[in-house]
Amino acid sequence: WEGVRFLTHLTLFLDSLQGSSTPMVCDGITDQKNAILFQYVQYLESRPDLWHMITLYVGLLPESIVLDYFPTVLARVLDDSERQIMTGQIRDLMPAMELPVLRKVVRRSLSAPSSEAAKGDEIDAIKCNSLQWLLQKDEHLEDALICANSLLREFFLDEQEDKTGVAMAFLSNYLPQGFLELV
Repeated sequence: WEGVRFLTHLTLFLDSLQGSSTPMVCDGITDQKNAILFQYVQYLESRPDLWHMITLYVGLLPESIVLDYFPTVLARVLDDSERQIMTGQIRDLMPAMELPVLRKVVRRSLSAPSSEAAKGDEIDAIKCNSLQWLLQKDEHLEDALICANSLLREFFLDEQEDKTGVAMAFLSNYLPQGFLELV
């Protein structure tokens, strides 16, 4: 992985030369940079102790890759302090991508199927917790409301199991104080 890290930084440097005051064009370097950078990002993803660096490198990838890939990584972040750090990094490093990425994180979590009973409770908790991504900033509260509404409908309309208790727990444990009054 040291070689991939070196190649990542080398291709980032070579790619940056194309935008310098004296442009130096290297055919195909952007595609190579993106391929190598994506490999490095996947390595960082495999190492939770390196997640603090992943946003920096993901932000250098094309927008389409960021929107397809990054939400799957963020959905695995369950710790509130880690979530706040990563949200701050997204805000600083990819401000235009913040809301689209966070929306996709929550919506992917909400669309996860609840299958087995044991896993169903775990998936319900992940779904409830995923809303925290949109509760970090007041500007995202409208999206949080839409997702909370969707999740509550899912709980109340579940024909296989009565999830009224889960819905009530969601309202009291996962939504901020005064959220319902704000609505």
